[in-house]
Amino acid sequence: MPDQALPQPHGDPRVQRVISLFETLVPADLPALRGVYAADARFKDPFNEVQGLPEIARIFGHMFKALEAPRFRILSAVAQGDDRIGLTVACAWHVRQRDCQQALAWALQAESLLAMAGLPVAEHTRHLARLQLLRAEIKLLFGDAASAQDLAAAAAADFARLHDVRGLGDAHWLQASISVDQGNSQQVAQCLAQAAAAYADAGDPERLAAAAARSLVNASFCEPVTTATELQRQFPPDDVLSVPVLAWVSAARANVAGLTNDPGGSIRHDLVAYQCALDSGQIRQALVAVTNAAESFATLGDLDAALEWSERALALARKTTWPASIGFGLMQLGDVMRLLGRHEESRQYLQEALVLMGAQTGSRNYELGLGNLGQLALDVGDYGVGLDWFTKLEAHGRTQMEPDLAIRAWRGQASALFRLGRLQDAKDKADAALALARQQGNAEGQIQILRIFAQMHLEPAHGAYSRGETSALALDYLDQALAIARGMDGYDVSPELMEEVAAAHAAAGDFAAAYTHSVAAHAARHRSRHLEAQKRALALQVRQQVEQARADTEHHRKLASTLKDTAATLETLGTIGREITASLDAAAVFDALHRHVHELLDATAFAVYLSEPEAPFLKMVFGIEAGMPLPLSRVALDSPHAVSARCAREQREIVVDVPLGQITSSWIPGTLPTRSLLYAPLMVGERLLGVMTIQSPNPLVYGERERSIFHTLCAYGAIALDNAFAYAAAAAAQQRADQANADLLHTQAQLVKDMAERERMDRELQALNNDLETRIALRTQEMRATLDMLAESQHKLQGIVDTALDAVVRVDASGTIVGWNTQAHLIFGWTPQQAIGRALHETIIPEAHRDAHLRGMARYMQGGGSKVIDRRIEISALHASGRTFPIELAITRVSLNDPEKFEFCAFLRDITQRRQAEEEIRTSLEKQRELNQLKSRFVSMASHEFRTPLATILSSTDLLEHYYTKLPDHERTELFGAVALAVKRMTKMLEDILVIGKDEEERMEFNPQPLALDAFCESLVQEQRAELIAAGPLRHTLNMSVHGSQLHARFDDKLMRHIFGNLLSNALKYSPAGGTVDFDVRADAHAFHFAVRDQGIGIPEADVPRLFETFHRATNVGNIVGTGLGLAIVKRSVDLHGGTIGVRSTLGQGTVFTVTLPRIEI
Repeated sequence: MPDQALPQPHGDPRVQRVISLFETLVPADLPALRGVYAADARFKDPFNEVQGLPEIARIFGHMFKALEAPRFRILSAVAQGDDRIGLTVACAWHVRQRDCQQALAWALQAESLLAMAGLPVAEHTRHLARLQLLRAEIKLLFGDAASAQDLAAAAAADFARLHDVRGLGDAHWLQASISVDQGNSQQVAQCLAQAAAAYADAGDPERLAAAAARSLVNASFCEPVTTATELQRQFPPDDVLSVPVLAWVSAARANVAGLTNDPGGSIRHDLVAYQCALDSGQIRQALVAVTNAAESFATLGDLDAALEWSERALALARKTTWPASIGFGLMQLGDVMRLLGRHEESRQYLQEALVLMGAQTGSRNYELGLGNLGQLALDVGDYGVGLDWFTKLEAHGRTQMEPDLAIRAWRGQASALFRLGRLQDAKDKADAALALARQQGNAEGQIQILRIFAQMHLEPAHGAYSRGETSALALDYLDQALAIARGMDGYDVSPELMEEVAAAHAAAGDFAAAYTHSVAAHAARHRSRHLEAQKRALALQVRQQVEQARADTEHHRKLASTLKDTAATLETLGTIGREITASLDAAAVFDALHRHVHELLDATAFAVYLSEPEAPFLKMVFGIEAGMPLPLSRVALDSPHAVSARCAREQREIVVDVPLGQITSSWIPGTLPTRSLLYAPLMVGERLLGVMTIQSPNPLVYGERERSIFHTLCAYGAIALDNAFAYAAAAAAQQRADQANADLLHTQAQLVKDMAERERMDRELQALNNDLETRIALRTQEMRATLDMLAESQHKLQGIVDTALDAVVRVDASGTIVGWNTQAHLIFGWTPQQAIGRALHETIIPEAHRDAHLRGMARYMQGGGSKVIDRRIEISALHASGRTFPIELAITRVSLNDPEKFEFCAFLRDITQRRQAEEEIRTSLEKQRELNQLKSRFVSMASHEFRTPLATILSSTDLLEHYYTKLPDHERTELFGAVALAVKRMTKMLEDILVIGKDEEERMEFNPQPLALDAFCESLVQEQRAELIAAGPLRHTLNMSVHGSQLHARFDDKLMRHIFGNLLSNALKYSPAGGTVDFDVRADAHAFHFAVRDQGIGIPEADVPRLFETFHRATNVGNIVGTGLGLAIVKRSVDLHGGTIGVRSTLGQGTVFTVTLPRIEI
């Protein structure tokens, strides 16, 4: 990459304009910018691209990351017109979370530019939709979810009309964020699935990976174990992920760790997610990650770290001024304060959090805040206030409250009511909480509620039972809690629970059991302390890792600053080098070197020595010390004491550091004593021009950086001096040329005198010339005869070439076609008249290979080797029509009469047919492989699906054989019916398999015959109803409706039965008892439209793409019998009719299959 330019991946002139402008504005910071640009994957934000300008948006992203300050100047000076609109939209989108106000300002500027631009409608609408989506996101960040939803929906509609699937995906992504704030996790999953589908259609792997990772974050709250497996499958730990994607993958890993009792791992992953989210501009996600990390620190018992990270999260949230984010940070900080026992501060933080989150009252965070305030009130003994908060939590989440929050609300109310003396009300709430906890399998919730029940019955004020009865009831509740705790794998029974059980046994008079449980409580407390110590050790380890990461970050920051300073120095050196090397006067070179060396280095003294060309001496030609000229001197090259002479002899850099109180042997009287001396040779190639030195009275001032700078200045100086000497030599040569011209004029006068003599000689030469012409005429006649023979030979050779089976092309050394036979015309489509004289690479070489061909030709002409000459290779060639095709090429070099001239002769053969034959073989092998797979799947299916009907037949016939006379008539009839039904099922499976076999072998036939559609459909419905009656009491309702008058057309009766027999039987099979199946038929002038609608179990969205594959069944069919062949047969039968089939399904509500068949007139 050139030192003064950024890379230009696509050569877009708009990109180059931005880069050039940036270089002009901030040249000293270019190295830092280049470093950021080179780390492309680290800073690329997958949501910072605007359609049509991805590279420009990306470059601006890197510019802002490296140099925030100049960004306003950059945008204000960018080129006019359409380019500026795209750049402004890109910049606004990039900083939408980094700086909301700046993003809105740029959005307004972009809209003003759009109003005056006159862009095409599609591009104009795309820009406006992107700005609308930007405003929707900022609305959401500031708590206006309703406006955000409206703007996002409008943007999505615009993107959909424009077929801008990337923009549509971004809209769904934002809608998922809106659903998060509304507390609708199911809607979040749906929006993310839609976003992923859009990103897949757009071919955007970065966004697709981010959507997949965020879906796992959403799923981890409900199914952490399953999510962990999916994380391992989709994002293996060894994969290298871009920073934006890693932010979401780490968040999912953190959730899984936190929900599977690994708070240490949760902290590590949350902090990675936090840093990655900050780096990629996802500030909202960074806030969530850092708050979760603080919560995990609290779980480990490291409340100091929890407080530190909670305050850091709150500081970041306040910087954004987003109310909901500030409220979330305050809620976490308030909970940490509660754990620290700072109850008043906790109450203030939690109440402020609720006020700020007031616009998101439907969110889980708001409900968590209500619960935290209730728990705080219980902790300080304010049971009435606690009851109010838990009642608000229940009332607030009554319509859609997650089970864990409902259990928490009722349990909190039960505790508060019990402490307030309202025992029956407390029991009612506890009963409700216990029932829900049992329903959800929430073991911890059951244990806590059972303990509350026990406390109620142990309370002395409880008057419903005698003391013995209350003790027995309390003990029963505690035994239930203990049984649940002991039944949980890996659960440590709390010492408090064991102590309560011991107290209950003591109250019941069973002191032996009380003692046993008291000992167990002591052991549990010991284990609890040990576990607490382990948690604190883990927290300490995590804190140390975090501190190490901070130290590493600071080290990298300092390293980046050093690199930036170094690059700035190199930039300055480049400027100095251009100035020095531009001068052609040695004195000017000395002045420039002296002037600039003081800008970069500590140089009290500066001197230049030049080698004398005819004597072994160095002569000082320039010397300045402390602003005063030094006396010029000469130094012998063999001097044992002069450092300059040793530098010249050894042709290397020499640094001398003089100890305090000493002077060097080379010190010149009358000059300042020096403590640091640096000498370097002035070299041009292998030639020594002289030596340059700088000296300082300060000690140890010439380190590695200073030596590197001085070495660079010496290189520039050597080049400039060599140029100056060359210029001086050229001036001397010009002077000598002038003298030679004067001598030439003198010689010209002498020539005039000689002209007369020359005329005499001309007459004599004329006579000799006449004789020579006669001889030339005879020689010419002989040569003409020879040429005729040569032409005849060439004609014969050309005939051989033209009749060759291969194309023969001759090319001269410049790459121009000079020979083109008939077969070449047939293969490439160019006539000889068209081809000869054209460049070979423009005629038959595809554009993708032209650069490689030209580089190889140039390398060969410069004496390098060739990968194609005298070899046989297969490559792609270009036909005159523009198509490419495969050829076999053999090329050789042919020498001509002139030894320095040669041609290339290429023999080319079209191998298209051979390639096609190879492809046919591969296709045949692939089909064979597919047939083998079909056989394997058939054997697997048959072994499973035939087992049930065969078992039915065997059991029924066995009963009939042994008990025929003893069985009542209706039971014998039922057994015969079961055998018949099993045989019919097996027959149906075999028929389906035979049909699929024909389809795989492409032997299914389409034989349309005249058919009355209404009668045909009625017969199908009657058959299905008859089967329902035969199977037992009629459990379903099967309705049919026919619309349209032109119901006679040509159909294949057998294929029609395959289509609608399967669809109707499936609709009945997957519908619940009492369900209704509707069969609608509608005819119009061009086609027939069928719809089969049921109220069954529905089809999962993930199964729909594979619904018509052979042997595929939906994942939710359970034990419902089936082979997975019916819909495959339906799809093939519809295709043979030239029709289409579609499906719409909702889980738990039903499915609609629609079939459209074209009308084939009778």
